[in-house]
Amino acid sequence: MGIGVFLLVELVVATPTSALAAGFTTAMALLAGAALVLVARALRRGQRWARSPAVLVQLFLLPVAYGLVQSAERSLLGWVLLAWGVATLALLLSPAVGRSLGQ
Repeated sequence: MGIGVFLLVELVVATPTSALAAGFTTAMALLAGAALVLVARALRRGQRWARSPAVLVQLFLLPVAYGLVQSAERSLLGWVLLAWGVATLALLLSPAVGRSLGQ
């Protein structure tokens, strides 16, 4: 959601080379952020369907984090994201979460 807001501000303040592409990217980032907020709320309420998209997002995070670990200037950020993704996956797939979601 934060990236979407940042892109929206950039779209208004800066002059992009392609306003259509910038607007589409902004809309998609805001939509993805809103979807993640809905998934988080559903997980908090104990709805079973929310576990799959949450796991999927973490699986998408792992290759991004690995790529950042390989770069010299963003290695620390990559390690933090990698630890975050692995820890979140471990928690989402834990038996306690499965029991709380009724599985």
